[in-house]
Amino acid sequence: MIRVGFVIDFTAQDWTGGINYYRNLLSTLYSLPDRKIEPVLFTGLKADLNLFKDFPSVEIIRTGLLDKSGIVVLMRHVCRLIFVKEWFLEQLLIKNNISLLSHYGFLSSNAKIPTIGWIPDFQHRHLPEFFSEKEVKSRERYFKHICRLCSCVLVSSYSAQKDLEGFDPGCLSKSRVLQFVVGFNGSVKTVALEELEKRYGFNGPFFYLPNQFWAHKNHRVVLEAVHLLKTTGRKVQVLATGNPNDHRQPDYFKTLMTYIKTHDLMDSFRILGLIPRADVIGLMQHSLSLLNPSFFEGWSTTVEEAKSLGKGSILSDIPVHREQNPPDGVFFDPKNPTELAEVMWGVWSKRDLESAKRPLQQTQEELHRKRCEFAKRYEDIVLSLIK
Repeated sequence: MIRVGFVIDFTAQDWTGGINYYRNLLSTLYSLPDRKIEPVLFTGLKADLNLFKDFPSVEIIRTGLLDKSGIVVLMRHVCRLIFVKEWFLEQLLIKNNISLLSHYGFLSSNAKIPTIGWIPDFQHRHLPEFFSEKEVKSRERYFKHICRLCSCVLVSSYSAQKDLEGFDPGCLSKSRVLQFVVGFNGSVKTVALEELEKRYGFNGPFFYLPNQFWAHKNHRVVLEAVHLLKTTGRKVQVLATGNPNDHRQPDYFKTLMTYIKTHDLMDSFRILGLIPRADVIGLMQHSLSLLNPSFFEGWSTTVEEAKSLGKGSILSDIPVHREQNPPDGVFFDPKNPTELAEVMWGVWSKRDLESAKRPLQQTQEELHRKRCEFAKRYEDIVLSLIK
């Protein structure tokens, strides 16, 4: 088999979506009956291996090179900064018989190992107000290196590929679109609604918003919509989970909590924080509908999860959500809380409590077919780069 390296040098706290993406990609690859790829994960000596507990049984190689600090880490960063080379990382990959590095930036202009760079999105170009000037320059520089030095550049949507063309027209010819499909591990059992209600202290029907508490995820419009409904005697319930820390906008979560308390929405908008993956899936299954009010997405995991579970979704009207085209999706202007309030009330007032407790799942055959197509698409990209 072809050994393909993946580098995980971040934590779930840093990027929950990234962990979910890699878990999904690897589990999907393992579902191929005649797969030709053997994934190998590289992570730091100090990394928490619990991070990979829901991953398929893959080889994990630990190295101090991927820790946050240390002499070898410093040497690696100096080499990268001055020479634009990942020499130390490349030697590690060669030593472990890696044929291709995937989803991790670049190695060098004359690397002996082909690389697949991944640009999840160009959010900093669409919403620069959510980034510092330093971050914008850093992303621009990093993406330029990926476009120039990688053998292939992956994007997750045709919308992102269009942005890539505007960013670096010369890179378009070596770009590939890989729209991921979310599947759920067969070992994951449905958590009973009664158990979730007891564990998290809620009762009755609810909408579910599983986004991280980052400014561009736009929780504020949901709060305003819930408040509008409450002031007109129409009470709904929203459950929200995710990481409350946004390093770009450190006060964002605090402003949301202030709004909730000021408008007395504690019983209408409940924040559950970071919760186990099984409980996340359980809340999705038992919800009336999933919410994603985001101003921007590269390819929304929430939408793909809703599609795989056969759940309805209420989505901001942005190009990527339209491209994902969920069969039961309802769209709204992400800057218009009044429109969102009416959409939410329309779903709430027509709810069927029994069907909400027993969500219709997409047929296993159809989901399996889509997952295999996703995995085969990725495998074909890898094989095209191996000479």
